[in-house]
Amino acid sequence: MKRCILLICAMFVASAAEARLMASDCISCHRDQGSLGPQLPLIEGQNVEYLVQQIANFRGAHRKGFPMQMLASALTQDELTQDELQALAVELNGRPWPSAPQRVDAASAQTGQPLAAALGCSGCHGPGYRGAGVIPRLAGQNAEYLARQLREFNEGHRPLLLPQAALSMKGLSAAETYALAHYLASLDGQVHLDWLAGNWCSQNATERSEEWWVEARGGLMLGMHRDTRDGRARGFEFLRIEIGDGSAVYQAQPGGRPAVPFQLVESSTRYAVFSNPQHDFPKRLRYQRVGTKLTATVDDGLGGDALKFEWTLDCAAPTE
Repeated sequence: MKRCILLICAMFVASAAEARLMASDCISCHRDQGSLGPQLPLIEGQNVEYLVQQIANFRGAHRKGFPMQMLASALTQDELTQDELQALAVELNGRPWPSAPQRVDAASAQTGQPLAAALGCSGCHGPGYRGAGVIPRLAGQNAEYLARQLREFNEGHRPLLLPQAALSMKGLSAAETYALAHYLASLDGQVHLDWLAGNWCSQNATERSEEWWVEARGGLMLGMHRDTRDGRARGFEFLRIEIGDGSAVYQAQPGGRPAVPFQLVESSTRYAVFSNPQHDFPKRLRYQRVGTKLTATVDDGLGGDALKFEWTLDCAAPTE
């Protein structure tokens, strides 16, 4: 710990041209593999604006934590200029995010997934929980560190940029905090939608609804929808999902018309929400898979008009 503190002190008096060395000094503590390591946040690959903001918060005593608050609060603007701080954050951000922590409780992580969905965590942190701007990446972060921060938010010891987000975490039990932290730690920051792949359909005596999706390959999933009644086609739609680095866009072409994009705004292991607030109708598309049953809902995003489809794989009996 003494060596770590000395390195951080040296880091803060370095010039902007030494950002790479400064980052290495930071990582000497934050990448530690000993018993202290899981309690510290991973910072390589973290968002630039978030890193700048948090160091500034420590320096202004708006955020407290040993040893960062002690070190940063003693600094003046002359000892670490804004340009130097920005250069350090850019250097850290440019490094690859470390592989997912090994100390993840898989059973608890599975319990934490629906809790994260209920709390709406991806509404701010993104569908891949990679964050953006001053919103931090949570995917793959150390579980012990995440659990400690959740407790800090819950107890009001650490303020949040969005007060409503802090309120949503009020009252979390110790077990829920543990499960949520381990779920977020288990993620790799990517969007996974292969659970959508398959031949989905439903039918009765006169109507049949079908939707096909092929598995993702090369960042692309292709799909098609068709409805028939009394043996006649009543409508069709070409579909595709373009999957990027922690993001995805659903492109809908009803009747083969020009594509309408819907941005992925929320996702989990078998749940995805796509949104386009500027579109007339629908403004939101939701898919959820439970066993061999797939539910799709299109709505106005305001709790009003909605259309719902329920399919099973190859029209088999659903399993929950």
